Parts: sequence; structure tokens; C-alpha cells
Amino acid sequence: MNYKASRYNVWHKGENGVLLYNIYTTGLLFLEKDYINRLEQLLEQPQLLEGFSEQEQKLILDNGFLVPEEVDEIDMVRYRYRKSGYDNSRLTITMIPTKACNLACEYCFEHNKAGARMSDEDCDHILKFIEKELTEIQPRNFLIYWYGGEPLLAMKVDSQFNHRKNLL
Repeated sequence: MNYKASRYNVWHKGENGVLLYNIYTTGLLFLEKDYINRLEQLLEQPQLLEGFSEQEQKLILDNGFLVPEEVDEIDMVRYRYRKSGYDNSRLTITMIPTKACNLACEYCFEHNKAGARMSDEDCDHILKFIEKELTEIQPRNFLIYWYGGEPLLAMKVDSQFNHRKNLL
């Protein structure tokens, strides 16, 4: 079988070696300096896979660092995304109680952003939606992600949910 390097491989070079991570599979390898060049060459020339031991080949293939040449990885991502829309085993809610933020994270382009917080009416609608979904689909897992801005700036919203949690 012919292989190609996954488009989702990410290298991170550190002091003691290199981490190779595959974003799609979440496969992670720590490579000591002796193996870095060998794996870099393999990803550039996948036909070199035969020169690796069976155990090494299995590790490389099972973690998705090499994929069959005919595989369209973008289609794999699309499929995973679309499939998740029909998965009733989990109900995941992402709450954005405010877009306000008082942090100054290096990576964020929205420094010191002000924003309104979620209204009482919004909280009521969301709680009714959650109650309806939990009753109808009865998921095995129920997750709430708090997101924003900085959710801690909207503690009143959290206390409103705790106060009304008897609805659930």
C-alpha cells in the first residue's frame, strides 16, 4: 500500500527532543534526537516505511502520521463533523454569558473587550431548551462549556443557573 504524510501532523521542537502530534487522531510521539531525522525522512518519503520495524510501523500508522495515499483527510473531517450532528448520546451546550474580558492573553486580538452579559430572559430560554432536550433525547452525557470573553465576569448568570437548576 502507498502512503502519504498526514496534513494534520504538527512538529514541536523542544530542548530534549521533538513532539510529533496529529491533530486529527490526537496521536502523539516524543522523538529523541536520534529518531527525528529518520521520521522526517519517512514523512517526506513514505516508501521508506518498510525500513521500520513492525512495531514502529504500527505506531506510525495507528496514530495517523502516515495515511493511505487515496484517503482524503478533508473528507474525513467533514464526515466526522456531520456525523456529530446526529449523535444523540451527548448533549453539549456552549454558554457565552458575556463577551466582556479583562484578561490580556498574548494570543487574543480582543484585549479589554467590553460586552453585555446574558439576560435573565436568555437564561430562561436556555434552561427550557436544556430541559426539553434532556427529556427528549435522554443523552448519556451532558456537558456545559463556559466560554466568552471571560465567563467569570458574569457570575450572576452562573448563579441564575444554579438557582434555577431544579428545573433540570
